[in-house]
Amino acid sequence: MGVCKSKTNIKLLLGSRTQKDDEFYTPYQAVEAIISEYKEDLVGKIIYCNCDHEWSNFVKYFKNNKDAIGYKEFYHTGLTDEFVFGDYNVGDFRNADSVELLKKCDVVITNPPFSIITQWYNLVKKYDKKFIVLAPITFVSRRGIRKDFIDKQFFINAKSSRECDRNFKRPDGSFAEIKCYPHSNIKKIDYNYRDTTHKVFMKDCNYKYYDGTNILAIVDGERIPIDYNGLFTLSINQCWHFDFKKYDLICFTTDYKEKLLIDGKEQFVRLLCKKNSKFEPNAKVETKKEQTQGNLF
Repeated sequence: MGVCKSKTNIKLLLGSRTQKDDEFYTPYQAVEAIISEYKEDLVGKIIYCNCDHEWSNFVKYFKNNKDAIGYKEFYHTGLTDEFVFGDYNVGDFRNADSVELLKKCDVVITNPPFSIITQWYNLVKKYDKKFIVLAPITFVSRRGIRKDFIDKQFFINAKSSRECDRNFKRPDGSFAEIKCYPHSNIKKIDYNYRDTTHKVFMKDCNYKYYDGTNILAIVDGERIPIDYNGLFTLSINQCWHFDFKKYDLICFTTDYKEKLLIDGKEQFVRLLCKKNSKFEPNAKVETKKEQTQGNLF
């Protein structure tokens, strides 16, 4: 669902008109950056954007790049009750006509209103569809969604997130700082982060443990100690560059068997993690190429 606001700052509608402060716009270049990572996966596919009117940047992008992408068919529906036969614009993604299009498609690509994104996800999951969705990082912590993320049923695309992590414009012309990231169950896209040759050790860290536990809380922006093998937590903002080759996601702290406190105070929801058995950092000396391809954690 989208609205064209200007030639230089075209935005894609993220939110619902019925939800206060739930309507934002995303740049056209963000759509380009996201889809460029999946072009080979869209060849010969039926693509459906089920939260997008004709002015949506996703719609514009796909209509402008049919030959370049090589998809088979493309449909889109906006969040209205209107039916436009020639454009298959049959309305809200939850109505019967839109669900029929959902059943027909191979891949769903959109940027749904965050206020109803759980409903969107559950519908797409029900029909076992591949998807690429742009959503705030807290999307992965929602009830009914977080277990799928823990189980690696979908991933956060860190590579193209740079184009999506910026100020988003509201309909009234004001801006909001929103961190949005592409999430997809098509494939995990690796990204080369900063050099990890500088290791940190427990003796150099001043991290806190949760009260009465041996669970370490890693400070945002800091590294996981190379010599630490126990349970630890990361903020949700850190999970978009999580290295699944080295560490396993256990659960979100909200799903842990007991309430986790620091200095007697409740904390924001975080990811509980552990180094996996396959990761042996001292087993060999990393080459320069391997070092530059490492992840932040």
